[in-house]
Amino acid sequence: VRDGELTEFELPNTPLSGGLTPDGRLVGIIGENPDGSRIISVLNIENGFWIPVFTGTPDINPTDDNPFFIAEYLYFGATNGNGTRGLYRVNPIAPSTPELVLDDASESNMTPDGILIGFVRGGNIYVKNTSSQFTAQITNTGDCSSPIFDAVGFNLYYICGGKLFVYGLDGVRPIADIFVSYVGLGPVDGTLIFGDGQVTYMSDLNGKNSRTFMKLSNLYIANIRWQPPLPMPAPRT
Repeated sequence: VRDGELTEFELPNTPLSGGLTPDGRLVGIIGENPDGSRIISVLNIENGFWIPVFTGTPDINPTDDNPFFIAEYLYFGATNGNGTRGLYRVNPIAPSTPELVLDDASESNMTPDGILIGFVRGGNIYVKNTSSQFTAQITNTGDCSSPIFDAVGFNLYYICGGKLFVYGLDGVRPIADIFVSYVGLGPVDGTLIFGDGQVTYMSDLNGKNSRTFMKLSNLYIANIRWQPPLPMPAPRT
């Protein structure tokens, strides 16, 4: 949806997940061909043109984790020949064999500066500092998913046991007391989007001022992404 209009793009395969560049012009897509093979492509949403970047192999087979762009790289999840999941990256402008960034990791997400990686390992949330190489385990319940950093990298949001939590400077605390199946950043700076698949809510980053944002009875809603985020409106006087 852009400028109030719903646009549908024709793709040569079935899209499984996607992620936009910071300027919102390109989207990296994980797609699946009729034969079951998977391919990474980049779509220009201005003109509808797309280019293939990488076709999966037994040693690097893309998963349906949401890909994302940091600097010149497109990051994506994949399994190796042993079935172990990891985070990989490839330069979509000069495609080559993808580089392994982090082994034994899924649902990865990074801060905009590329320093911190939030990821899932064994059902728990971890954060790795790419500068110091230190890895911290954030949860230990084994039922966690969907780590995502805020726009400046101060807070990490994630879901455990169907509940939404935030890990920040003041530790771990719950955000919402409803069942949550997905979480993402909202349409303006300082807002959060989360929901149960049928009803989507928008709140402040601390979970306050929660209100219904979208409600659909015949479609499952997940992985909403806004790019670029709209500026935060000026406070009312």
